[in-house]
Amino acid sequence: MGFDALILTDQALEAFFALLCQCHSTLVHLTDELSLKAPVRWAKRSVPISSSAIYFMDYRRYYHPGGTYFFTVVTQNRQPLLIRNIDRLRAAFRHGMQRHPFVIDGIVVLPDHLHTLWRLPEDDDNFSIRWMVIKRKFSAGLKDGCVNDSKRRKREKGIWQRRFWEHWIRDQQDWERHLDYIHYNPVKHGYCEQPADWPYSSFHRAVTQGFYQADWGTHMEAIAAFDDMELE
Repeated sequence: MGFDALILTDQALEAFFALLCQCHSTLVHLTDELSLKAPVRWAKRSVPISSSAIYFMDYRRYYHPGGTYFFTVVTQNRQPLLIRNIDRLRAAFRHGMQRHPFVIDGIVVLPDHLHTLWRLPEDDDNFSIRWMVIKRKFSAGLKDGCVNDSKRRKREKGIWQRRFWEHWIRDQQDWERHLDYIHYNPVKHGYCEQPADWPYSSFHRAVTQGFYQADWGTHMEAIAAFDDMELE
């Protein structure tokens, strides 16, 4: 059998990924029945420190049904693709939300990365499949970026960094700090003078909802609550 015959379609990959998560969920429920409490699940990964490193560090994603998460997602090699393809990105998010619903509490898109706050459905903890769907939809039809043999074997186009950063939101204060960080991010990176000037974020919606004054972020004291956060 040739290598090409082993390549799965996007739908098959998504179905296979969902099946793995379902099997894991079944194991979690069996664990609960044995009184070994497991209210959340962890996905363990071995991430090489560098391509030539011998030692590996343990990395575990934290999955919590119905959880609220902060994410940072970055393009491969910091390619400035997101703003110039903003309509494609919006369509990818709409596609992902139709396939696997979630709520966006806040978002900012910069040329080479984005930050966002999501709320998952009460019985769902699978944010990874949502990012897989969004990334694939955005990348479809774009010219390939930097693609090595490893990426080519995995049908990656070199558009996105393979991994993303997630943080489980613990409480209201944690939520507010990360929402502030999202909306101040374009100012931090020098793209505008105040959050209200950046058109690719949820700031104006948040003002309408009463979370901010329209001139929020124009004074340094406005960002004192998250000046220790270095998340891109």
